[in-house]
Amino acid sequence: MPRKKKNRQKIIISTKIAGGYKDWFSPPVRNGKTFLNIEQIKKAFFDSLKRLKTDYIDIYTLHWDDSSSSFDDIIGELNQLIKNGYLRYIAISNFKQNRIFQFLNKFNETNENNSFITIQNPFSLLRPGDMKSLSEVLAKNNCPYFAYSPIEGGVLTGKYLKDNLSNTPRRYDYHKKSNDQREVEIYKRAVLSKKNCMAVKDLVEKTPSYLQPHALSLAWVLKNDFVTSALISVNSKNQFYELHKSLDLKLDKELLLLCKSIYSRFITN
Repeated sequence: MPRKKKNRQKIIISTKIAGGYKDWFSPPVRNGKTFLNIEQIKKAFFDSLKRLKTDYIDIYTLHWDDSSSSFDDIIGELNQLIKNGYLRYIAISNFKQNRIFQFLNKFNETNENNSFITIQNPFSLLRPGDMKSLSEVLAKNNCPYFAYSPIEGGVLTGKYLKDNLSNTPRRYDYHKKSNDQREVEIYKRAVLSKKNCMAVKDLVEKTPSYLQPHALSLAWVLKNDFVTSALISVNSKNQFYELHKSLDLKLDKELLLLCKSIYSRFITN
């Protein structure tokens, strides 16, 4: 059991290991390798301990799947880290639906530590797919769900619309200016697609004047029963305060109908 530092229990440290999703990411550590095998998990985990200057990690997230690796090996190695006191909880992020089912089933078969904490996936008015495909499975497995990108990197604020250009920092400007064509395609899908533009325009125009569209968007995400929490980032205090209102916002019939008119465009049968 590693030595615990004074007051360490008062904070929660969460970090991730990148899987090899379509060669999308080449990490500056691990010699650019993103396999989720025993060797790479050990290296990534203990390197993180050193960089974070801590004795243990509270939440360790498998970020992107690696279909070439065995869930038996992955879960076995993570369980060993938990047994040895280096890790408390496991999470997964950006796994496809069938792989989430497989992971949960394998985890339930081998679970010795009751250590699975959450699934982290993108979920918003523009990406509502998990509402249909995962909610029942999450409830059955008593599995928490953290929604990330609930306002789609600022797209749902309306600040990317041509008639509402803003000087505030914009996440997708990074993708737009990238030399990597894959990054540019992300920008085009999120910001320039006709479907997204029309949906955001309707949301901005129809949101009541007492409310900001991104606050409504976040409130809708949080009102879904299967959503445990939402992961957000802000670039100003004002934006934080606006989003904080979502916690107490009651969605009446008209607001729910407005949200449904947006997200229903993105649900496939």
